[in-house]
Amino acid sequence: MEFYAEDAGRADLQFLAQLTEAVINAGATVVNVPDTTGFCLPHQYQEKMQYLINNVPNIDKAILSCHCHNDLGLATANSIAGAIGGARQIECTINGIGERAGNTSLEEVAMIIKNILNWVFTRILILPGCCL
Repeated sequence: MEFYAEDAGRADLQFLAQLTEAVINAGATVVNVPDTTGFCLPHQYQEKMQYLINNVPNIDKAILSCHCHNDLGLATANSIAGAIGGARQIECTINGIGERAGNTSLEEVAMIIKNILNWVFTRILILPGCCL
């Protein structure tokens, strides 16, 4: 079961941690932390993930997931920062297509992981001759 903490980007951190603990206790195996309005800066989003990891006692029983909107052009940067901060899943779309200004771009995430964060383990299979 996946739980979306809608508008988590602007949520009070203590409340978000209490909510996260409660939904994991209720059976959530994925906790999505959306920057619904796209207003977080990358360091803020990374710190939010780190706060949850450090302050939710049962966080090891669920996957933290990023879901970022591109209203200020930071969806990919925020998602990468969230992953560096401890999230284990990034929700993204092809070409960043999504509501309003769009979402995190799948191809941008793949290129960043391949070319910059090559120490990150993924199950992405890159075939010989692929454009990546």
